[in-house]
Amino acid sequence: MAYHIAFKDEHGKCHCDEKKPDLASAIRATLSKARETLKRHYIFDSKGKLIDIVNPA
Repeated sequence: MAYHIAFKDEHGKCHCDEKKPDLASAIRATLSKARETLKRHYIFDSKGKLIDIVNPA
């Protein structure tokens, strides 16, 4: 199952950033992107279901 990494811009629109083949790599990529951009990122599965929300630390 593929996992999509997304974030919301300053207007509240959701943008799909990246696609990862497994959950472990999606979590690693999302953590690093959240730290880089200082924005909250979201992980969705291929059906559009929200899997996790990652806040910048």
